[in-house]
Amino acid sequence: MKKKLSILSIFLLIILGCKLVRNPKNNKVYCANSGSNNVMVIDGATNQVIATIPVGDDPCALVWNSTNNKVYCANRGSDNVTVIDGATNQIITTIPVGDAPGALVWNSKNNKVYCANEVSDNVTVIDGATNQVIATIPVGNVPGALVWNSKNNKVYCANSRDSTVSVIDGATNQVIATIPVGDNPGALVWNSKNNKVYCANYENNNVSVIDGATNQVIATIPGVSVPGALVWNSKNNKVYCANDEINNVTVIDGATNQVIATIPVGNVPGALVWNSKNNKVYCANGESDNVTVIDGATNQVIATIPVGSYPSALVWNSKNNKVYCANRGSDNVSVIDGATNQVIATIQVGDGPCALLELNE
Repeated sequence: MKKKLSILSIFLLIILGCKLVRNPKNNKVYCANSGSNNVMVIDGATNQVIATIPVGDDPCALVWNSTNNKVYCANRGSDNVTVIDGATNQIITTIPVGDAPGALVWNSKNNKVYCANEVSDNVTVIDGATNQVIATIPVGNVPGALVWNSKNNKVYCANSRDSTVSVIDGATNQVIATIPVGDNPGALVWNSKNNKVYCANYENNNVSVIDGATNQVIATIPGVSVPGALVWNSKNNKVYCANDEINNVTVIDGATNQVIATIPVGNVPGALVWNSKNNKVYCANGESDNVTVIDGATNQVIATIPVGSYPSALVWNSKNNKVYCANRGSDNVSVIDGATNQVIATIQVGDGPCALLELNE
């Protein structure tokens, strides 16, 4: 029997589940449309839709496996993962997983895909070569975010209802630590320079900093409010945290764990992406229908770009220096020029676009 989620948990799964993931291969952008149960493939050069792929019910997360050139799509409503060939855009297989899969991450070292199942409280491990489930790992209550630490080969899983992060050994698929964090952890990011994992705690209004080597919380950063998204700027070693309730972005120094700036943005910021070419951070503001562009060096807002209705996911295409913004309310994707900050195309997609993935070799 399916476990009932709280109203807040449902809200978090809808808002925080709209995650974006960037991957490099064939210069394609994949857009998961939760309302029409399909994935649309956009040509990164022409901004044209080149394929529409039927998947399971309520597709909500995407990840790319560069070793085998496969795209994985988690279907929350049908409890499975669709595997798509990155070259042909054809479905290879559909893999049954746990109840309500909502997050994916790929471990390139062991070629495994991890799928967090929000209602069955476990993580399914898929072999990237064979597409077989090789392990099911019990974790905490309502796992909703994943990140992989390539240095120590660990997968971190944020468990929103019991306020913990499970640490999974990437080689053995065993839980090696359970770390208490704040209430309702809903977003994770890894800082490879300092080997730290940042965990945004939605209800506690803080960010926990976890040492990647010891699995210990080494700092708790206040000054945020309903944090819903994180991104790391490797050039300046800064972590950006979007604060849903107070409409700003907190900038955290990756070395000192201190807040160094607070940047006003639009209403209900819920997605972030970093453009390494121009050192800009883009913030999608759901209720003001725009994207704020932040200079990564100065922490100043340099542009506010009108997009479609309720922008909820972002991805950057490094080959063509474009930012794609999925607008959940207007069922389209805005394409932003990374150099000029201008919208250069608007692409009609399926119903409720909520996740984006870029393949660019």
